[in-house]
Amino acid sequence: MSEFWESLRAEILAAQQRRGELTKQKFTYVIASFGLGTLSAKGLPTSGLIFIAPVIAFAFDLYMVGEDYGIKRAGAFLCKEASGSPDALKEWERWVSQFRDPFSKYAGPFLSAVVLAASASFLWKTYYGKPLFAAWGILNAIMIIGVAVSQHVLNNKVMESEKGAVTRRKF
Repeated sequence: MSEFWESLRAEILAAQQRRGELTKQKFTYVIASFGLGTLSAKGLPTSGLIFIAPVIAFAFDLYMVGEDYGIKRAGAFLCKEASGSPDALKEWERWVSQFRDPFSKYAGPFLSAVVLAASASFLWKTYYGKPLFAAWGILNAIMIIGVAVSQHVLNNKVMESEKGAVTRRKF
């Protein structure tokens, strides 16, 4: 395999590792902010951390969508006849694109929605009806829409770029 293909495969692996690290960081920050936010140590108001937990979760989702796009984009490029990639690599990328896990792209945002619901239920009694709670709800709605739109647009771009390569499958 040429140096170019080796470096491209290394780039894909690095992006996969970054996506995995982002997932770990998301769990760490969300659990810490939610956990500390539910404590009231020595009269310090810590519930503000609960407001932050879902925002952090959705922000990480946006980063993970970007990394996922980079991985799929590189794979789609490798499928192109004009890419000059080895036939075995093209076939592997085509096969992977055909049999992607359809649920993995929803796992991160689903967890973030659960964090949002847990945060809202914890904050409801104290903050419902207050402007801060309404602004927080609007911010989270924007984040949810942002993640969904980003995923949709980027997945469509990848599907469009794969279209030519996928129609030439031999299996």
